[in-house]
Amino acid sequence: MAMTVIMTAATPLASSRRMPSTPAEWLAAGIILVVMVVVIAVLARWMNRRFDEQSEAGVAWQTQASAVFRARWPGDRVWQAGYAELEAEVQGCWQLVLTLESRNAERQGPTAAEGDRQINAVRAYISTLLGPLNAAAAREHRVVG
Repeated sequence: MAMTVIMTAATPLASSRRMPSTPAEWLAAGIILVVMVVVIAVLARWMNRRFDEQSEAGVAWQTQASAVFRARWPGDRVWQAGYAELEAEVQGCWQLVLTLESRNAERQGPTAAEGDRQINAVRAYISTLLGPLNAAAAREHRVVG
């Protein structure tokens, strides 16, 4: 019975461009509005969760890629690395810093302090790569800056 009233009231709303004039039309408009808000809220929550999963995967992937780079160029051997490899590593590390900073902005207390330590560690690693990056640029006659 109630569904019939709603569907009957919603039909004129869909077919004309006028404001609702009866209580049944207002009820139908309200229900449609509530359903739309709920659908948008569910989609927003799903997209946020999906983004969090992707950022976790991105952090894991970049950490793994960085570990492979450090295994290939350990210690002082990083000074012999090519410019393209060093540039890719630095860019990946900056992307990691941005992801960690956005994740850390929502944290408080000890978890925020741990996030700050991770960010500072990655920034320190980037600083150690700048000398070899400039040396590689000079070797390969590139202008960095």
